[in-house]
This record gives sequence, C-alpha cells and structure tokens, in this order.
Amino acid sequence: MNKVVAQSNVVQEQPPLAAEPDKAQLKAERIQDMLSRVPGWMWHSDTPGIHRLRAFRSAAEAEAFAGFVLELAARRKRSVTINLEGKQVFVTLYGNAARGKLGGLTQAVFNLAGELG
Repeated sequence: MNKVVAQSNVVQEQPPLAAEPDKAQLKAERIQDMLSRVPGWMWHSDTPGIHRLRAFRSAAEAEAFAGFVLELAARRKRSVTINLEGKQVFVTLYGNAARGKLGGLTQAVFNLAGELG
C-alpha cells in the first residue's frame, strides 16, 4: 500500500523556483517544501519520483499533453514516465539516471514540474 506523503490541489501564485545544481539530491523536508510550490504533484516516500494525474476533456487533449511533456522533458534532459489512458495522463518525474538507477529528486525535477503545472 502506498502512502501519500503530500498532496496539494490548491492553485496559488508561487515564487519562482531557484536554480540549484542537478546533483544536489533533496532531503525529505526540502521535498515537502518544494511540493508546496508545485500544486497537484505528489510524492510517495516508498516510490521514486514525483507524480501527477491530469484529466482532460478528450483523449486527443490528453495525447497532446503527453507529447508536450515528452518534448519538454527531452529538452530539459529530464527522466520522465508517462501513462496515457483515455482522457487521463499520469506523469512521473525523476532525477536523471546514473549507473542504471533512477536519480533522486533534485531542484531540476521540481523546476520541470513547475513548468508542466
């Protein structure tokens, strides 16, 4: 059973995310702070990455958003997993992989989450 550590559905104006080196993996307290700046994103302490489920009015809109996520992640050189099912897109963002393992959460991951909304 996965436990949701943090979830926010309130949309507010947030200060821009500061740039930090990608290699600086964030600690749990900092992850919680960063989640408050990217509404809708969730972190499960027992799974890698941060996650967001987006629902759209049509499957075509969902597909277009999935393509946008892939393109933006590729431009930012970020690791991402997308599950597209009908009108829903489930996105997981990770730190970049090293030595065959998914990377930890970094400032760059949260920057991308902020861009994706």
